[in-house]
Amino acid sequence: RDGGRFQIRWSADGVTSSTVMIQVIPKYDPTKNYRATLSTEDGQIVIDLFQDRSPIAVKAFVDMAHSGVYDGLLIHEIHADDILVGGSPAASGIERRVVTFPAEQSSMPVVAGTVLMRPVGAAPPANSSPFMIVLRPRPEWTGQATVLGQVVSGLDVAKKISRRPSTQQTSRPYFKPLKDIEIRRVVIEEVPAAGAPASPAG
Repeated sequence: RDGGRFQIRWSADGVTSSTVMIQVIPKYDPTKNYRATLSTEDGQIVIDLFQDRSPIAVKAFVDMAHSGVYDGLLIHEIHADDILVGGSPAASGIERRVVTFPAEQSSMPVVAGTVLMRPVGAAPPANSSPFMIVLRPRPEWTGQATVLGQVVSGLDVAKKISRRPSTQQTSRPYFKPLKDIEIRRVVIEEVPAAGAPASPAG
């Protein structure tokens, strides 16, 4: 149920197989509400995910997070008090298997703390692992990208990260932090639906 990393091997008649490493991830449940916590050296950013608005993106994000795709990747583009972008293995210089999936349009307003998927394809529109956190209202972006969720805690952490020194637009890659900012881990947890009773403490 909780998943994990496992080694599988067998032995019979004096013959032993090679060891196969597998990873089992928790099954995604579309009836649940999910929250993601991004850990960085500057603190944690907590995001409520909008599976009712963007079910494809949220499932992909949750599955990739459970698989460890985001762990150790970089926040590779920052614009002070505007946006920060992370979650790309290519931009982090890391080879890692990710999924590509259709983009979903949303009419939700893009406000401070909105988390959008960073498009990776235009025809047809497609998303993958990269995401961006918007740090100020951007009404002109409404309907232009898939809305993944909303920061509910740690917006101050995201803004602090966005203000770090970067290459700006003077050298490529543009707006890359001068010092690497690592996403140490992304942890997914289920959260009660609005109005649902909390579990008793035990």
